Amino acid sequence: MQARKIQTTNAVPMYTRPGHHQQMAASETGSEENSYSYGPSTPPSSCGSEKGEPVMAGSWCPRYSQTGSSGEIVVITPWYPFGVEKGLLKLSPEVLDFCNFLRPSPEEKMTRNRVRCTLQEICQRIWADSTVKEFGGAAYGATIPTSAIDMVCEASQFNDGFPEFLEAVQSRNFTIVHEEPASVVLQTMNLTVNLHFELSEFATKRNDVHAVKRLLQQYPHAVDICKVVKQVLCQMKYNDATIGGLSSYSILLMSIAACRLCPYPYDVGACLKFFFQMYSTFDFGSHTITPFPEAPIIPREPAHGDVPVSVMSPDGSGENVAALCSERIIQIKAHFQYLSMALGKWDGQLTVPSGQKKGYKGRTPLSLIIPLQPLWARAESLVGSDIVRQFQ
Repeated sequence: MQARKIQTTNAVPMYTRPGHHQQMAASETGSEENSYSYGPSTPPSSCGSEKGEPVMAGSWCPRYSQTGSSGEIVVITPWYPFGVEKGLLKLSPEVLDFCNFLRPSPEEKMTRNRVRCTLQEICQRIWADSTVKEFGGAAYGATIPTSAIDMVCEASQFNDGFPEFLEAVQSRNFTIVHEEPASVVLQTMNLTVNLHFELSEFATKRNDVHAVKRLLQQYPHAVDICKVVKQVLCQMKYNDATIGGLSSYSILLMSIAACRLCPYPYDVGACLKFFFQMYSTFDFGSHTITPFPEAPIIPREPAHGDVPVSVMSPDGSGENVAALCSERIIQIKAHFQYLSMALGKWDGQLTVPSGQKKGYKGRTPLSLIIPLQPLWARAESLVGSDIVRQFQ
């Protein structure tokens, strides 16, 4: 998507991943470590002053949309804080921009790495040969700002060091939320950490990471689908496995399966719509979602029992990674149906002559399904409070 843009002295540099449709030359953006932004870097030129002077979004649009001098609709969202012409919007580019907006900033990465290093320091003091690594969404780039961090501590033996470990983490400002024999849930610095303990000789979590990374080489858009789905589900805590929702890992494996079955696996917008269509009518009680390319959907695995959702782990163990999902899957399916219908309505609106898109003036494809209000604070932290404060 190429939005009409003009240069301003206040424009922020783009920060996009390789191959992104809005990637800019390195000479314009600087190094990746020193820049972080997203979306069009300036408002459309038609929304400037009569003399063509550029103005920032906060000064030219007190609402979420505005009609430009040529009659085009300019839309503002947290991931498009400087505005973008509505007529240029397509679902696939917007999904990529939205996922770029959600990717961890350098400060967020530093915080997460500091947490991992602290836990590794504690674990190695108790179990000398232990290592702490990330797995799950964090290992694949599928995290969103509200995501918990999944980590695993591997060691040749653990002996009776758990009481000492729990005492040590509390002394380092971690709060113990939940404790089980082989895992513990911690909170610190507004982050939730799911820490698992595994013997190195078994290392199932490490095998999971290798297996999923191989799958993502074939279907890279599964990460983007996962991030959007997690964001829409987190509004109602449908992505919290501890209260019967779908875990992040389950959503990622479901996204991979949807991309494999979608007729257009390399069109991220088509894959997102296919995901919602597929799982809004999916018979979870009779089928198992698998990581196997030759059979992504199979009859229900008997070993998974009568739990509502069955998603097989890719590590070869046959484990059901969605075992904690409860009957809330009924509400989740209904929500998927609503999301599918909402995106379908947008497609229908694209065929309506300009000026007759009633109810959609200030909307983009994703803003039909993602509430904007919770995301303005993130936009403010990434771009600057003087730009987006008027839209909150």
